[in-house]
Amino acid sequence: MIRAALALLLLAAAADAQTVTYQYDRGTGSQNIGPPSTFDPDMLWGNYYLRQPGGEAITSVTVAFGNTFPSRANPVTIWVLSDADGDGDPRNAVSVASALLPGPIVGTTPITVPIPPTLVGAGFFVGASVELLGGQDRPARLDAGASSLVNSWIFYADSIAAVIDSLGTAPYGARINPPFPGAFLVRATGIPAAVATEPSPAPTVALAAFPNPVRGVSTLRYTLPEAGLVSVTVVDALGRNVAALVRGEQAAGDHAVTWDARGAAPGVYAVRLESAYRVATARLVVVR
Repeated sequence: MIRAALALLLLAAAADAQTVTYQYDRGTGSQNIGPPSTFDPDMLWGNYYLRQPGGEAITSVTVAFGNTFPSRANPVTIWVLSDADGDGDPRNAVSVASALLPGPIVGTTPITVPIPPTLVGAGFFVGASVELLGGQDRPARLDAGASSLVNSWIFYADSIAAVIDSLGTAPYGARINPPFPGAFLVRATGIPAAVATEPSPAPTVALAAFPNPVRGVSTLRYTLPEAGLVSVTVVDALGRNVAALVRGEQAAGDHAVTWDARGAAPGVYAVRLESAYRVATARLVVVR
């Protein structure tokens, strides 16, 4: 079935014959998808593609959002996951690139997000995630008339970032067919690996927690190499989002934020920082 989907994959060569467009939708959306009213999840949706000759390095992701999206203050994370075995299942894929898209998200016009040229395996998944209000937010734009043979997926978790490298551990994850036949309006552009320019080494994001282990309040210090949208969260050992400490624009340089761990259960936690195309994590132990 996955191989049959290739017949529906539109491979559009650019004028310089150096790009491949990965696309399942027919160019228009007809339905908006979101979580039920029973919970408020972090939702990930997107498409799994098989890598095509001449499109081995992904350079951009294009997403059209549903216009029923009242939580527009929440930033959207764009993800590229690589799957070495090309089995059509993103639950064993690993993230190789990400980017934060600041709000507000208004209307259904597709938004293209550039990605530094990123090589992918035999298959890859491109998607978008955002924290939502259940029963109100409908961010995922769907072309309900697209063939049911496409490979669109949806996931719910307390924190998508915490499970992004092991989507099989997300509380909910499945192909959307059924119950919503069609394809998400999530596309990717690829270029040949041979002509993909090597990007300059990305500056690292320093992140550390003091004290560690902690019984009370821990100070999380980090250094940003450039200004941009930043997200700092604390995640427990089960991948649940425990605290959202920072979400917004910050200047380049040194920063610090505190987390009061006195109400947290003893154990190992992860502090995750997302900034531009960079992700940093730090291990934090809570003791009593």
